[in-house]
Amino acid sequence: MIFFKNKKKIVIIFYLLNLLIINNKCFGENLTVNLTTSTWSPYTLEELPDNGLLGALIKASFKTQKIETNIIFLPSARAPLEAKKEAYDGYFPSYDCDRNSFQKSSSIGKSTMGFAVLKQKNWDWKKLKDLKGKVIGNVRDRFFTEEFKKLSEKNIILLEESNTDLVNLTKLLHGRIDISIIEKNIFEYLISITPEFKDKFKFEIKYIKNRDLYICFNKSYKSNNFRNKFNLGISKIDKDNIIFQYIMLNY
Repeated sequence: MIFFKNKKKIVIIFYLLNLLIINNKCFGENLTVNLTTSTWSPYTLEELPDNGLLGALIKASFKTQKIETNIIFLPSARAPLEAKKEAYDGYFPSYDCDRNSFQKSSSIGKSTMGFAVLKQKNWDWKKLKDLKGKVIGNVRDRFFTEEFKKLSEKNIILLEESNTDLVNLTKLLHGRIDISIIEKNIFEYLISITPEFKDKFKFEIKYIKNRDLYICFNKSYKSNNFRNKFNLGISKIDKDNIIFQYIMLNY
């Protein structure tokens, strides 16, 4: 019986030492958090400084905790799948996180979802149901409200999916779709960098949804600690000033 008690103490001590070793590895010197993402300009783009506006906010937040940030760009469908693996700590941006696999961070910003339409079109509509029979462009697997999702599943509104917002706007320009779901800042960015889009579209303000964006951290011990550090870090930075400076320097 004495041996059993001693053995139990040894197991507990070993467990605590193991946690200490993991913690030191996670939060010693030269710490790096590994996050996957996909292209969503200007929020995320590999070629932009800090990998985009959200990258700048995330890196600044982790920097307050003396943690470096490594951002890995993958196709949109792969980014959340790879983020579950041990080599990574999470992915961003996301409007919500699968609670079975991830824990969401504090908000990293707000996103305004709406519709892009051709300027020459003037539809008299007040709610989503009024768009019955119209072909709506959508980025694959993006549903910006539950109402929209239900109406699309019932085929009350018709979806044509693409891989990017740029493809959707091109389809809209050439009459292959009637309207396109898009985030307001993404809309303005794509208009600014695509000459053929100039003066062709307007952002429809009749149905707007403001949503928070998050990092989805996987549920490993290491990633959970990174999540806690990030939440502390983002509370210490001036997000509005970082956004303002980023825009002034890069646009």
